[in-house]
Amino acid sequence: MGIEIQEASEGDAAVISALNADVQRLHSDVHPWRFKEPGPDTFPTHSAAEFIAKPNHFAFLAYDEGEAIGYVVAEIRHYPESSKVYAHSMVYVHHISVRPHAQRRGCGQALLAAVKARGEEHGITLLALDTWSFNDQALAFFKKCGLVPYNIRLWTIAD
Repeated sequence: MGIEIQEASEGDAAVISALNADVQRLHSDVHPWRFKEPGPDTFPTHSAAEFIAKPNHFAFLAYDEGEAIGYVVAEIRHYPESSKVYAHSMVYVHHISVRPHAQRRGCGQALLAAVKARGEEHGITLLALDTWSFNDQALAFFKKCGLVPYNIRLWTIAD
């Protein structure tokens, strides 16, 4: 049957909360001093529901044979003109995650396509997100989807 993308609502918060554990684990494995291991308090159902319910936020779930295998939460952002920049709008992806066993089968691309389509419904073609520099797999995936770096953040940790 293939991957099916459905719009998510606050009622899907428990599913989104559970799917978030994969990406939380990835982050906590690499930066355990910063990211907590996935657990009931790292992205609880009520937090997922509140996040999805925020103004201009929307979410999609990906299913394969009835199993939820991925999700995306994004936001439509409008920026006014200032002395330095022109007014513009973008769709900003806050979260995207696909279960490890379901990766490399088009799920992530389908989720991003749904986000892009939502933006286009609002006349917005600019899509942005950020990812951790250690996540080579995500970086390769986003590059394959046509995203390119536009801002680089740097840090140092004192010895």
